[in-house]
Amino acid sequence: MTRGNTERPTRGERALVRRRVDEAVAWEHEVSGGTYGAPRICHALRRAGVDVGVRAVAASMRRQGLSGLNTHPRPSR
Repeated sequence: MTRGNTERPTRGERALVRRRVDEAVAWEHEVSGGTYGAPRICHALRRAGVDVGVRAVAASMRRQGLSGLNTHPRPSR
């Protein structure tokens, strides 16, 4: 029983992809004036042709210490 493509990316290849995603996320965050969070950055990157998910963008933002601006705070009780 085979699982399709059995070749896995090497550690160096994964690091290169991670670095490129980090650069793209940092650029989109800077362009937004620091307001975009992971979902909006993910949407912007997908429109630019980058195949990335919200969880990967959120992880990249955590690694870089970036956060979006909460424009819709929940009302206090």
